[in-house]
Amino acid sequence: MKQTTISTVEDLLADETFIAWYHRSDENALREWNEWILAGITNRALADEAMRLLNYIRVKEKNIPAEQLNAAATRLMQTITKNNQGHN
Repeated sequence: MKQTTISTVEDLLADETFIAWYHRSDENALREWNEWILAGITNRALADEAMRLLNYIRVKEKNIPAEQLNAAATRLMQTITKNNQGHN
């Protein structure tokens, strides 16, 4: 948990470790946020609201074909090279 003071839902949503807790992708975050949530009713209410928002805005990722990714990476590298040449 990075922030020592969490007072709004926005604070939770901006915290990487809370997002890791939500996705259950980090054991330390799970432990710390579970302890924080159990520490008080206000904490639980904030976490519940943040979870409702995260559930509502869940983005469904689409698979992107490898050819499309490779073409985008090539264009990006060409742009970077072109911009770097202009700054020399």
